[in-house]
Amino acid sequence: MKSHYSALNASPSTTILDLGSLNRGGDNWSQIILVPVELDETNHVFGYYFLNNQKFPTDGQKNLVELSGSPIKVELANLNVFTGPILPKLQINYISSLFNLAESIDQCDRSHHSHDTGMWVERIAKRIGNPDLDVFKLGVAGRLHDIGKSVVSKDMLIKPGPLNEKEWKIMHQHPEFSVALMEPAIALETILPIVKWHHEWFNGDGYPDGIKGEEIPIGARILSVVDAYTTMTNGRAYRSPITKEDALQEIQKYSGRQFDPEIVDIMVDLVLFEY
Repeated sequence: MKSHYSALNASPSTTILDLGSLNRGGDNWSQIILVPVELDETNHVFGYYFLNNQKFPTDGQKNLVELSGSPIKVELANLNVFTGPILPKLQINYISSLFNLAESIDQCDRSHHSHDTGMWVERIAKRIGNPDLDVFKLGVAGRLHDIGKSVVSKDMLIKPGPLNEKEWKIMHQHPEFSVALMEPAIALETILPIVKWHHEWFNGDGYPDGIKGEEIPIGARILSVVDAYTTMTNGRAYRSPITKEDALQEIQKYSGRQFDPEIVDIMVDLVLFEY
């Protein structure tokens, strides 16, 4: 189901949204996400985007508030929502909110994962030197690739043990959650496939669609390698980081299976001999 977007002051049509209903499943608002884009001097939200997408988990807004500390509170009620197309002047604000979500996830992980991922993606893209690769946009993809985790339970993100089957099913959807959050931003349109497919495997065993080899966009193949490397070297709230040498050894172990061998070779060379 395609998302429906609204922006405060985007058009004269108005509806009343009861945010209290976000805590109640089975109604029209059970899978909406509110992303604040404008605050007044008292930190009160007076502008936001409203997304309604059946892909989001039913408690996605509650999870986002808990993770990001958004000033939108689920117990508020009777807010005016003005429906209509997204205002161009708010596009930058919206993208800034997405970067804030990425930082919130890093804080939850106690890492610099999104920043480091964007940096290494840019380094590999520059080394490849393909004029069709937009280095800057690839770096943005690296920074924003995990924002879909903002609508996933924080307890799941920091769980010290293995995820159960139900939790893995939700976690495997985070690339699609990320894409759904990014879709309103016109400037991010070209990197949506990179974010969506960064967990695809080179041999076709990945997710969400099981594509393989060069069916996977080169940007997603780069991000796949880098994401694994920075995850291991940054660690997680529940797992200590490992050395760059051990991380590279693990990536090389899965070269040709999970990762594009050419990208792996470039990553190894950059880490060991240039940085």
